[in-house]
Amino acid sequence: MATATLTKPAAKGGSFLLESPQPSDVFTPADLTDDQKLIGQTAEEFVLKEVFPFIKDLENKKPGLMAELVKKGGEVGLMGGGVPEEFGGAGLDKISTTVLTEKLSIYGGFAVTHGAHAGIDSLPASGSAPTAFPSRKPAPTRRIR
Repeated sequence: MATATLTKPAAKGGSFLLESPQPSDVFTPADLTDDQKLIGQTAEEFVLKEVFPFIKDLENKKPGLMAELVKKGGEVGLMGGGVPEEFGGAGLDKISTTVLTEKLSIYGGFAVTHGAHAGIDSLPASGSAPTAFPSRKPAPTRRIR
């Protein structure tokens, strides 16, 4: 996927509140490519067909169910959108990753799990997160009482 390039520097602080943007600086859903729309459609269909039928069980914290749904999401390529291809992810650009995340957020519980998987687990492990420490050993598991 191609990545969009910024043509002007990013706004600093709250300056975006005081400046009038040019129409070319505003991104809307109408600007999405067909591939980006398809990514969103796939994510939305997954949540509606695979997650929604189990909302009651998810809310009752049925053991293993969320892990099973995450595995299914991974099988269709929804769990590693922002992870570079060389690390087994989809290597999506920021806009595609945002569309994916937005559509997965239809059910908040799954969205939080996806966010934890993508932001805490996958990106640092791939070395593509700004705060990645690939050589760091995992912290010991602690039980919270």
